[in-house]
Amino acid sequence: MVVMIVYAVVVVILEAIAVLIGLQLDKWLPALALPVALSLFFGAIAASWFISVYITERWLSKSARPA
Repeated sequence: MVVMIVYAVVVVILEAIAVLIGLQLDKWLPALALPVALSLFFGAIAASWFISVYITERWLSKSARPA
């Protein structure tokens, strides 16, 4: 359950970064804004899972804490 909460938080953060990059790119190179934004969107979803599992196992797991 904890990993899903961490996943949701990480997705929100990475998607916000992807939106900001897409909006800035739209000002300079409008033709590339959509492909780059979509790539970042789907990449953020995939990367968020690995990041959230790492965070959960490394810092939030009960078995990882010393006795």
